[in-house]
Amino acid sequence: MEPQTNAQVNKNRSSASAEAEVRALMDQWADGIRSRDIEKILSCYAPDVVAFDLMPPMKIEGAQEYRKNWEMFEQYTQGAVQYEFVYQKTFVSEDLAIFFAVTHMNFADDKGQTMNVFARYTAGLKKQNGKWMIIHENNSVPVDMETDKAMFDLNPEKNPRH
Repeated sequence: MEPQTNAQVNKNRSSASAEAEVRALMDQWADGIRSRDIEKILSCYAPDVVAFDLMPPMKIEGAQEYRKNWEMFEQYTQGAVQYEFVYQKTFVSEDLAIFFAVTHMNFADDKGQTMNVFARYTAGLKKQNGKWMIIHENNSVPVDMETDKAMFDLNPEKNPRH
């Protein structure tokens, strides 16, 4: 195996550092969900973020417009919100990154019913003015094609093929 050049070593270090920065931002975002801190969540988005959320509308343009969905989520939930990345991957280039995960959220809804939700999450990030920001976000759940029902409780660890 050929020894790495200084440029290759520096590129690998830079990539590892960028990946750590992206993961730190995603951890900050997830902590905002757990602490129900809308400002902390919104601080992770670029002002012109485009989001495809689980809640309507189909497409949300802009962090301030996305605030409305996070405020609806705040009204819809009671008490503590548990949120974790069950599975996650990060890919980083110079100023663009992709983060995707299977997420697990547990909370009580506005009627006191416990919600146990597994979902798919993808974020596109861009480094702007030296800081990583989410420029695109997509949340989704599988749909049972026979019933047309969203499968919020599909645990990937118990049902790896579903």
